[in-house]
Amino acid sequence: MEISVIVTTYNRAGLLHDALASLAAQDRGGAFPHEIIVVDNASTDETAAVVRRFATDGCPVRYLFEPVQGVAAARNRGVREAAGTWLAFFDDDQRADPRWLGELVRPTAAGASCVGGRVILDLAAGTAAALSPHCRSLLGEADHGTGAAKLTGKSLPGTGNVLLDRTIFTEVGMFDESLSKGCEDTDFFRRVKAKGYEMWYAPQAVVHHVIPPYRLTGEYLRWVSLRQGVNYACLDHKAGGLAATLPACLGRIGQALAVNVPCLLWSRLTGNRADAEGRRCLLAKAAGYTRESLFLLSPTLFPQTRFFDRLDFRGERQSFS
Repeated sequence: MEISVIVTTYNRAGLLHDALASLAAQDRGGAFPHEIIVVDNASTDETAAVVRRFATDGCPVRYLFEPVQGVAAARNRGVREAAGTWLAFFDDDQRADPRWLGELVRPTAAGASCVGGRVILDLAAGTAAALSPHCRSLLGEADHGTGAAKLTGKSLPGTGNVLLDRTIFTEVGMFDESLSKGCEDTDFFRRVKAKGYEMWYAPQAVVHHVIPPYRLTGEYLRWVSLRQGVNYACLDHKAGGLAATLPACLGRIGQALAVNVPCLLWSRLTGNRADAEGRRCLLAKAAGYTRESLFLLSPTLFPQTRFFDRLDFRGERQSFS
């Protein structure tokens, strides 16, 4: 089994260094050769120099520069260039446990062709209790229990911690580069599931997602929720057009008014700050879905240009840090 680990990055040279250090230190036991591919999505910092230093030190890492902006384009470039028969995806703001790759491989012996692992949030001391389960999910936490199991229902792996048989891309296609606002990973794994591939969860395949302090603010969490709502509307529109998007939009508005607004008021009355912030985020998600639905209904009447500009993820660090 030959594995290519694909890491996409954009202007995160410092974090990328720590990510590559954790990948270079993988305890593979010599059982499966692997390469690391760093796809630089048009960074302007020291990303290339960081990769060169690891390559000089003997790390099996290759550097690719992808000028087409967007994480889907970067991931697709990595897939096309990879030499491995199995492809693992890893984010540039993560650190992998030493046995991460080996634990992802383990379920493949039983026939699994898509395996996701556990993502633990690397938070400052004392901040975990202030986050609701919904907010933890927004920050990338993935925890489906302590035992290896098939992912069922709406549960999907994420591109920060997953191993795939390369042949999956031949059957389901690449990441959709037209989904420029995000959720291209959700779209991809929905297609994988629709083709009948079983998705497994390996709880011992652990990565730690580094969360900077600004991402713990309510302002940031609601911004992510708005983006998530917009992206989910795009996915529903891709799958079923306005016939799917508009009824779902009405349903989300109804849920917001009937459930999340009353729950928000109750949380504020009882002083439950974590739940209150989670409810605000759910309301922001509904607002994002609604605004994207209006845009899809009539781009002329509801252009949303300034709103969408605010949600560009490439401006995240400048806006919040």
